[in-house]
Amino acid sequence: MHNETASDPENACECAICSLRIDFEMDEHLLEEIEQGRCVIFAGAGVSTETDGAHSFSFFEQLAAKVDGEEPNDFCSLIDAFEDRPNGRQKLIEEIRSRFQYIDSWRELREAATRFHKSVATAPYFREIITTNWDRYFEDVISATPFVYDSDLAFWNSASRPVLKIHGSIDNLSSIVASSRDYLECEERLRSGRLGDLMRHLFATKTVLFVGYSAQDSDFLNIYRAVQGSMQQFARTHYLISPFIDEAKQAELLSDLNIVGIKTDATHFIETVKSHMRGRFCFAHDDAYDDVRAQLSVATTTHLEFVDGVSIAETPHLIFCIAYQDGLIHGLQRIADRRYTNEYANLHNVRRQIELYDDKISAYTKAKDYWNASYFVGYQLALIFYDVSNAVRDERCEVPEGYEELPLYYHPKLGCMSAQEYDIEVRPNPEVHKAAYKQALRFARLLGNAEGIVPQHTPFG
Repeated sequence: MHNETASDPENACECAICSLRIDFEMDEHLLEEIEQGRCVIFAGAGVSTETDGAHSFSFFEQLAAKVDGEEPNDFCSLIDAFEDRPNGRQKLIEEIRSRFQYIDSWRELREAATRFHKSVATAPYFREIITTNWDRYFEDVISATPFVYDSDLAFWNSASRPVLKIHGSIDNLSSIVASSRDYLECEERLRSGRLGDLMRHLFATKTVLFVGYSAQDSDFLNIYRAVQGSMQQFARTHYLISPFIDEAKQAELLSDLNIVGIKTDATHFIETVKSHMRGRFCFAHDDAYDDVRAQLSVATTTHLEFVDGVSIAETPHLIFCIAYQDGLIHGLQRIADRRYTNEYANLHNVRRQIELYDDKISAYTKAKDYWNASYFVGYQLALIFYDVSNAVRDERCEVPEGYEELPLYYHPKLGCMSAQEYDIEVRPNPEVHKAAYKQALRFARLLGNAEGIVPQHTPFG
């Protein structure tokens, strides 16, 4: 797998992010493991709050500036020195929280801190995640379910995206692992507790991709040796992805650990994998979500203008277009809002949903419930639009004429249409479909003559 931009010196960007998008080769074994869903992400702070652009200085530097005397050489020693001060533990928690709050208060900083999370979010073949990070970006960005304590693990298999937080979470302040004593207690829990059993199981049965660490990171090395050491000759091959691998100095170290180094940016690695997976399987393009947001803006504006001119007492037959637009808007909203949950990442699942809505629409139409039928025609069209937007990018289908501009008007008898067609065929002809018109009149009677009331179809049915 190659990065075309990095391979073209004339077009290569040298910014802090793009300069780390290093050209790399990925072996067939790793590709097969990814395709079979046998890979686990193991994330460190280098892909989160400690990444370039998330803050002007590291957390180590932040704490070191507040510790008197000679600066400690490693993170644990620094934490120990910081906690030796009066109320040191409380102050450490305050430092962690203030750092996270500052990053989250600036869109640019949060974007930098969550760049990796957003990338892996739309890669559903990376289901299980392990992290030493305290932040909650995996929970907030990709809706992962956190597992911090042994007692949590009863629900591991029921979580669509579980994240094992072996160094605790900012949501559980007493769980945070930071000092030397914390690390010793954590290592003991990993050796004898259920969290450690689960980690050993994952290391024994899956291929682990370490991101956000360096090959000489003591945190990474201690955890890896504690978990992997017991497997001896049966230990699997794992991978470390980092743009800072010094191949000459670290090749021997990685070889001793049975780890293959891939020198590139972790987010670029995920994006390259996603490109490969889209070429082999039916997975969504991230750009298709941008199409959905653009259509949502148009549909919402049109809907507000339409309902503003509707009087249910005078033109009750227009309610079916309202229901249709509600369905279309709700469908587009849900796809856009659920982007990072990977709910719409597998296009086979999207197509199954489209088929199920065929049955739902037919059932409502057969029951002469045109209000609900109209709503689900709109909702289904949102799914169809999203599916086509992806297929067009793969050049796997012929582009339907005008697919970029969804029909925003609808009537149960005449189907989807343009605003001009609607004004000619529907507005002046309330009885163009007599059964539908009867249902519309019943709605009008239920609403009475209340001025300004417009029916809205909620996302139920």
